[in-house]
Amino acid sequence: MKHQYFLIVASLFAMVLSSCISDDSSESDGSINISISGLEESYNVVSFTDDKLVITPTVTSSLPSDDLTYEWSYFEQKDNSYGSAKVEKHPLHFSDGKDLDSKLELAEGQYVFIITVTSKSTGYKQMASTRVYTSCDISKGFVILKEDADGNSDYDLYNTSNKGFVEDVLKSLGDGAVPGKPRHGDVNYEFAFQDPETDKCNNANCYCLTTENNEVRWIRLSDAATVMTADNAHFEFMPGEIPYRTVRGYFTTYYLTSNGVWSCYTGSSAGVGILGSFSGDGGSTHCVGSPSAFYSLVYWDEQTRSIAFSDYNNGYVPPMSLVPGYEVQNTNYDCITCGANTTAGEIIYFLLQDRTTHKKVMYYFDCSAWSPMLVNVEELDDASNFANASSYAVCCSQATVAYGVRNNKVFTYDLSGSQTEREITVPGLPSGETITYISNRYFSMQDAFDYLIIGTQSGDTYHAYFYNMVGGEPVGQPALTLTGTGKIHSVDFADPAVGSMAPMVTPILDK
Repeated sequence: MKHQYFLIVASLFAMVLSSCISDDSSESDGSINISISGLEESYNVVSFTDDKLVITPTVTSSLPSDDLTYEWSYFEQKDNSYGSAKVEKHPLHFSDGKDLDSKLELAEGQYVFIITVTSKSTGYKQMASTRVYTSCDISKGFVILKEDADGNSDYDLYNTSNKGFVEDVLKSLGDGAVPGKPRHGDVNYEFAFQDPETDKCNNANCYCLTTENNEVRWIRLSDAATVMTADNAHFEFMPGEIPYRTVRGYFTTYYLTSNGVWSCYTGSSAGVGILGSFSGDGGSTHCVGSPSAFYSLVYWDEQTRSIAFSDYNNGYVPPMSLVPGYEVQNTNYDCITCGANTTAGEIIYFLLQDRTTHKKVMYYFDCSAWSPMLVNVEELDDASNFANASSYAVCCSQATVAYGVRNNKVFTYDLSGSQTEREITVPGLPSGETITYISNRYFSMQDAFDYLIIGTQSGDTYHAYFYNMVGGEPVGQPALTLTGTGKIHSVDFADPAVGSMAPMVTPILDK
């Protein structure tokens, strides 16, 4: 963050911010004075780290030094929707004493810090202020969802800007690990919520974490604070609801549950901060966004075992089958995985398994008419590697293939109709580590990347290997290797700069 400099001297500060700070300097008859200098015009601090805000003002006064008291206070300065500055009216106490040498635990943003020097004997006071810009190690980078040693859910974060690695973010900085093994984790850009501190609508980049204990948390990425739970997600509490995941559409945030898909418009689309709009009969963790349908949601309904579709306003539209003998509603299938590939046009598929025969089939959908049409079905060879894989992923855009892991080897599966399989080489992958996770995650804004991510497990230690690709296959040694404690579940990516561009620059992945 580029240093910018703004020094607000006491008289100007009193004039500009008279609505929020009282300057009692008028109590002086001219025989006493307090002068404050030595403040920089602004400071930059990384919150929730060992980085410190260090300010050593110079105070000169006609009063004895033991007659002076010092207080630091602050407020957050935000921009409203029209771009004009607004300030909080009640600065919060930060510390006493003249000098600051303090770590900060403030959300990413812009703050005004005020020093007030007061004479105990006369009540005369003077103030000076400076701006403090905070960034966060935990607001940008790769978010690694994991199961900890106690069988609960937490995440680590690797900051791609400063190369910092923060382990156990929730345990060390938030409200503690979420009970239960991970079910899903998703970065939700511009997530709208009712701020528990102000009872007003707010929005932030959040991480939605669900667990097998049917717990759900929406966690603000900038400070790891929980801003929403099942208790305040809806207009009224929904007992027994199973939370699956929350994903970002074009205008809409979708919350998939056992009751259906709840939604709210995003912060930039005037969302009210309550997941109240509702469609469908059920949901699951299996979903993809369709670019050809304005990033509407195609998903698996676990309750009715159906393919379902919610448009960009979360309006339910029933998919149809154009393949005789294969239904899309009330089937006898379980969903294994799904994916969206845009290498040569859009391919959306769901890998399903018959509950009776255990036969696996690939359902292919066309969403170009803004409603999914089942246009092709492939029955998989029972002996194929793809049919027997332990982990799955899709190559998003470099090649028309999906990935499967079998016997610790990575295979591709041709999505263009040939069903061809091919083992690919993963350079630099150590022996003795079991592949438990595979994913192709891309980001197409500044600092763009397109990685094949291989997650392995060795005892209670996970490794995540990030490979550059050519044609959907890894090339060279890993561009990045991360190691942490726990069992890796999935990897997502967060960047504060994304905002409303989210659907175009980062994918919705099955896992």
